[in-house]
Amino acid sequence: MLHTKYLTAVVGKALLRSIPLYGGIIHYGQGIFVDRKTNDARLKVLSNIEERIKICKTTNMIPLNAFPEGTTSNGEQLLTFKKGSFTTFTPVKILCIKYETDML
Repeated sequence: MLHTKYLTAVVGKALLRSIPLYGGIIHYGQGIFVDRKTNDARLKVLSNIEERIKICKTTNMIPLNAFPEGTTSNGEQLLTFKKGSFTTFTPVKILCIKYETDML
């Protein structure tokens, strides 16, 4: 689980919903699940992200933490970014995660 100084919600693949504890944390942490199987489902998530950005600008709702690569890699190179994180043209804050284990 991502530990941050500030509370954030995550955008994650729908499969994460079925993982005990992890899926609940994302759900109750106001995260957004992405179903990658259909174009309609992906478009709905883009709409949800846009709506969330609007709400966060005017309320205290926690912001989203999106991983634009859509997955993790072996750490040797940067993967191609998915467009979802950038379609709103909203300024983003960049962060880098370095895993301290070879288990991943």
